[in-house]
Amino acid sequence: MLQTKAWRNLIISIAVTIIAVVVLTRSIQPAETPPSNQSNQTPSSNTSSTSSSTTQVSGVNLYNTYCSACHGSNGSGASGPALNIGSWSDSAKVQTIVKSGKGGMPGFQGQLSDPQIKAIGDYVAALKK
Repeated sequence: MLQTKAWRNLIISIAVTIIAVVVLTRSIQPAETPPSNQSNQTPSSNTSSTSSSTTQVSGVNLYNTYCSACHGSNGSGASGPALNIGSWSDSAKVQTIVKSGKGGMPGFQGQLSDPQIKAIGDYVAALKK
């Protein structure tokens, strides 16, 4: 009985460790960029005004890649706070936090370009419940 309980505890510990590693790895390394689906963007002004679709900076795609794991796919919150409320409607404030980080959130300066950070800030500022 004691041996069976020890094995069960070992298996549970290994499973919890694997889950923690997966979650932490995902929060450190961004997921691959999802395919661009311009028709499903919530705010319509999330891309830069360049004419080439390959050079457009899409706030929704960047948000989905870097932010949605913690803040939810529509900004409603998950392990991170909800972003679809009024206090996040200031793009400049969002950009500052994306660059430098805050609390448990890492900063993305050096990982994302200024236009990408601006696109995320503009997208988050446009999110509403």
